Amino acid sequence: MKRFWRVSRWVVAMAAAVILAVCVWQFIPRQSAWQAPADAASLSDGSPAFMQELAVMTRSRVETGDAVEPIPAGADFQSALLSAINSASSSIMMTDFPWDGGDFTHSVFLALTAAAERGVTVRVLLDGFGGRTVPEEWIDGLRQAGGKVSWYHTFNILDPLQYDVRDHARSFVFDGRLAFTGGIGFVDYWVKNADGYDTWRDLMFAIRGNMADSLESDFAKLWKSATGEVLDTRLSGATTPRAATASSSDGVDYISIFGKPSLDFQPDRYAFLMTALGARKKLYIESAYIVPDSDLIQILEDKARAGVDVRIISPGPVTSAPILRSAWHTYFSGLLSAGVKLYEYQPTMIHSKIMVADDLWSLVGSANVDDRSESINVESVLGISDAALAKSLDDIFMNDVAQSKQIELRDWQNQYGFFDKLQSDFWLLFKRQE
Repeated sequence: MKRFWRVSRWVVAMAAAVILAVCVWQFIPRQSAWQAPADAASLSDGSPAFMQELAVMTRSRVETGDAVEPIPAGADFQSALLSAINSASSSIMMTDFPWDGGDFTHSVFLALTAAAERGVTVRVLLDGFGGRTVPEEWIDGLRQAGGKVSWYHTFNILDPLQYDVRDHARSFVFDGRLAFTGGIGFVDYWVKNADGYDTWRDLMFAIRGNMADSLESDFAKLWKSATGEVLDTRLSGATTPRAATASSSDGVDYISIFGKPSLDFQPDRYAFLMTALGARKKLYIESAYIVPDSDLIQILEDKARAGVDVRIISPGPVTSAPILRSAWHTYFSGLLSAGVKLYEYQPTMIHSKIMVADDLWSLVGSANVDDRSESINVESVLGISDAALAKSLDDIFMNDVAQSKQIELRDWQNQYGFFDKLQSDFWLLFKRQE
C-alpha cells in the first residue's frame, strides 16, 4: 500500500508539472514588436516593390510561375488528388494536418502504397498530434511497399512542449510539377460536398510548374528537419530552372512563404500585416480560426476608416473551435465601429484560408489568422500577384457572403452583454489552442 501511494504521488507530481509547463508555455510572449516599413505608404498589394519588401521580410524571393486553380473541397478534389497520386511517375511528397482512420485517409494510403509498389518515390510526413489516429497497418503497408513515412514532433516526456509545435502545412507534390495546397485535412467531412452540418466548406489550389517546384523544395527542408534525410528533388523531374525575379507577362509572380516561426521571425504574420497595410481599395479575409494580433486589428480599423472595403468571414454557430470564436468576438465592437464588415458563415463549418486585396494580390495556403499559425506552427503559404486568381477568389468570397449572416453594430451591442464579454476575454487567454 505504501508503494501504491508513493507511485500515486509521483504520477500526480508529474501530471502537475506537465500542466504547469503547458500553462507557462501558453503565456510566454511569442510575437515581436511590429514595425511597418519606412516606405509603407507607397507599397500597394501585389506591386513589384511590395513583393520585394515582403520577400525580404519572409526570407524568401519573388519568382514567376503558372496560374493557380482554386478547387472546392469535396468529391471533385478527392478525385483530383487520387488521380494525381495514380498518375505520378517519379515522386510523391505529402504533408497535411490532420489525418484520421476514415475512408478518405484509407483511400489515400491505398493509392500511395500502389504508387510505391510501381517504383514511385513516396515520402509522407505526419504530424505527431494531427496524425496520431492513422492505423499502424496502413503505415506499415506503405513502408513495406517501399514508401517512407515519418513523424513531426511526437510526444516526448523529456520535451513535452515541442509536441505543441505542429506541422500544419498542406503540401502535396507530384513529380515536382503538380501540387495542391489549401485548407483540407484527411478527414471524411472534407470530401463530402459542403451542404450540411456534417461537412466542411474549404478550398484547395492546384499548382503547376515552378510554384509546385517551390512547394517541393519547402517539403524537402521540412522532411530533412524531421528525418535527417536529404531528398534529391532532381529525381522528380522538376528540372526547369527557377524563373528570374523580374515580373513576366508569361506567368504570375509569387512568393512561397514557409518555415517554423520564432520570436524574431514570423513569416505568416508579416504576410498578413503587409497585405492589410498595402490594401488601397478592398481587403477580403476568410479564416477558419481568426484571432488577429493587436497590430493587425489596428491596421484593419485604420483601413476601414480610410475607406477601404474591409470584409471578414469567419465560422458561425457551426464551428470546430467555439473557444476561438468567442475570443474573436472580443474585437467585434471596435472593428464594426471602424467600418469593417463582419460575417459569420451559416450552413456549416467554413475552413477556407484566403486573403485577397485590390483585384490583384492573394494569400492562400494552410495558415489561419491566429497566434498559433503566426507564432507556433509550421505553415505553407503562397502570396500570388495575379488578377485572374484575385477575381476568382473575390467571386468565391462574395458567394460565401451570400450564405453568411452579417453582424450589424447596433444588433451586436444589444446582444453582446457583460457576461458574453467576460467569457470572450477569458477565452482570449487561450487563443493559441484550437
